[in-house]
Amino acid sequence: MKTDKSSETGFVVQGIMISLVVVAVLGFASWQSNRSRSSASTRTVQNEVANKPGGSTIQPKTTTAKKTVRLVIAEWGVELTPAAELNNLTVKPTSQPDEMMFMTDDMQKLAPTCSGTAQGSRPLGAINRSHTELLEPSNNKFIKKIKDEFYYYYVPAAACSPDNNIATMQYKNLDRVKASLDSMRAIE
Repeated sequence: MKTDKSSETGFVVQGIMISLVVVAVLGFASWQSNRSRSSASTRTVQNEVANKPGGSTIQPKTTTAKKTVRLVIAEWGVELTPAAELNNLTVKPTSQPDEMMFMTDDMQKLAPTCSGTAQGSRPLGAINRSHTELLEPSNNKFIKKIKDEFYYYYVPAAACSPDNNIATMQYKNLDRVKASLDSMRAIE
């Protein structure tokens, strides 16, 4: 019996196509499963180590009972609980001694001017630690005294971008950072 080569080729192509579809479906199902598993777990705050001697190490601390995330500034011996809407809140040292700048991944990705890399740029403000109480704090808010240190929050002077959508996001995050500062306390 004689077989038709074109029909054999058609079966091979169909077999390859079906195999590719099966692999794609399995890959997608695996990806979804991993994604849902990671989003169901507790949010974590990214570790960040300053690239300078004596820099600060920011450590996440997660409690499993209430699934709260705390932003720990180990070098200063303090921690705070970020507002729920603040995704991946981090603190990073600035060029000023005893000052840490607040940042989120979202703000860094929006615009280069919102990344906090420009000199003096602190899109979500900065926290300052002082050994003495400031008599006339300029554009800052006294947070509280913890142990023998005074902590102040400095707000940015202006929006980090002229784009209204980015500025709106920045100001919403600023309000969330300010709300989070009330939870600042000594590490237990």
